[in-house]
Amino acid sequence: MRDKVNTFLAILTMAGRVYPIQPASHMVPECTALTPDEITLMSKEAQSYQQSRKYRVKIREARGTKAPGPQHHGIKTFLQKYVLGPGQSLLDLGCAAGAMLRQLDAMYARIGGHGNFVGVELTPGWVREAVGIFGNGSSSWNMKFFEGDVTEVRVGQTFDVIIMNDVLEHIMPKRYGCLFATLAAHSHPGTAVYMHTPTPETQLNENGQFFENVVPQHVLVTGMAFAGFQLERFAYDNETDCGTAVGRKLPGKAISNQGFRCVHQRSGMPKYSHALFRRPEDAGVLGTQKHVST
Repeated sequence: MRDKVNTFLAILTMAGRVYPIQPASHMVPECTALTPDEITLMSKEAQSYQQSRKYRVKIREARGTKAPGPQHHGIKTFLQKYVLGPGQSLLDLGCAAGAMLRQLDAMYARIGGHGNFVGVELTPGWVREAVGIFGNGSSSWNMKFFEGDVTEVRVGQTFDVIIMNDVLEHIMPKRYGCLFATLAAHSHPGTAVYMHTPTPETQLNENGQFFENVVPQHVLVTGMAFAGFQLERFAYDNETDCGTAVGRKLPGKAISNQGFRCVHQRSGMPKYSHALFRRPEDAGVLGTQKHVST
């Protein structure tokens, strides 16, 4: 992955001078409006969640009556090592019923507390459950929740940390530019943006939800650069255990391969990856000329 980053954000030294290499304009994701049919389909997607076992499981996780899924361990390990700091405000895009925010609240309590938490979720039932569990800014949890599309929501503030856990692969590619604009609108210099995402090789074989898309890493890195974010760290997720350590095997995954605890059975590739971006103090380090509007 480091080689890919160097390719897209490289600099060319010639005759003692440095020339930024500008990615071609056609590589920059645009923000394309949804059609009426797509809006209807997204509504059906949200409603279908509310009839699924996953919907009920996520509510139990948010209430603290069920142990979180195996991915949460990998996500929390990475965040604790590279992202979390006392007093941070945090935006969770695609928060479901708030299970991850519950766990992060406990993690922040051990390092001095946190600023306000905000969760955004498309599924109405999960938002209602989250408000019922955590309040809506009026309780000691210091959390607020909004129902909305993460590619167009605006909550009226910037955050120190923005997270997207297994969300990006469910966003239509035509909306990537809209998502990058959302991230830019809710960030300030120093903001960390963390994404936990299935790897392209394993996502090829996923078909469990309405929208299942491969997210090429070069598209993500380039799009985020034009939105004003620098890639700080990329790593395969070696903490999430999809096998016997969590008491069951997950469909389409294996216990281990080449040192990884969660790989896709067909491809042998790690199932998940971590990507950490940060909005730099000086956008000149990105070597870009065009930035998305917010």
